[in-house]
Amino acid sequence: MWAFGLLHLVALFGYPSATSVTTIWQRRLSSLGISLETYTFAFFNHACSVYIKLPFYWTFQSMSDKIAYHQHGRFYIGSTSITAAKRDFNRMAKLKQTLSDSAVHVELAIRYWASTPSDFEQFSTIVLRTTTLYQDAWIYEHLLISKWQAPLNFPFITEILKLKAKGWQLQYRRHNQQFPRVPLGDRLYRRVRRKLHSPMFYFGILVSVHCLDYFIPIDGTRTHCLRHSCHRMAQELL
Repeated sequence: MWAFGLLHLVALFGYPSATSVTTIWQRRLSSLGISLETYTFAFFNHACSVYIKLPFYWTFQSMSDKIAYHQHGRFYIGSTSITAAKRDFNRMAKLKQTLSDSAVHVELAIRYWASTPSDFEQFSTIVLRTTTLYQDAWIYEHLLISKWQAPLNFPFITEILKLKAKGWQLQYRRHNQQFPRVPLGDRLYRRVRRKLHSPMFYFGILVSVHCLDYFIPIDGTRTHCLRHSCHRMAQELL
């Protein structure tokens, strides 16, 4: 678990992209003194600590001269008195009980991960701060939740997780709008490309051209040129 978090830091600090989310997380972690040199196993394995869970997807993109890593915006902040690794093992056990529909009392973050069961394993655990007393870690945890508005902590998680008749349900449309899995530029490019390759797009072009033939009489040079230009652009798109 420590090695997975260290690899995440290597990608974030060593191969960062120019996205705003990636830059924000670089600045946040640097302000807390987190770096590749200081993130040792002894620091990670401290009993009382404040940690963060960040998604570590394979979102490297080959640029002209380098590889860039894009950081996603979801995160969870927690504190523990039994080391971050043991706390995460307990959370995994609760998650398995939730997935098996057992009657168990869990936090809303586990309900969220139960909605996307293949997603929890891709969250790395990074220790942010260690304390002597757990009370200090608990206070610092809630200060960070309030300052950074952690979307997977209460009460901010209630924006994407709603209580319905069948229990807590993830609002997928709002979730995907708030936390896209790919950068916005790629999402727009794929959306336009998918639309251009859809049969309904070509059908709309044909209908528009035929309607233009019907409503515009060819009684002059200007209308004839307009009709000819529309036909030519439609043939290029088709």
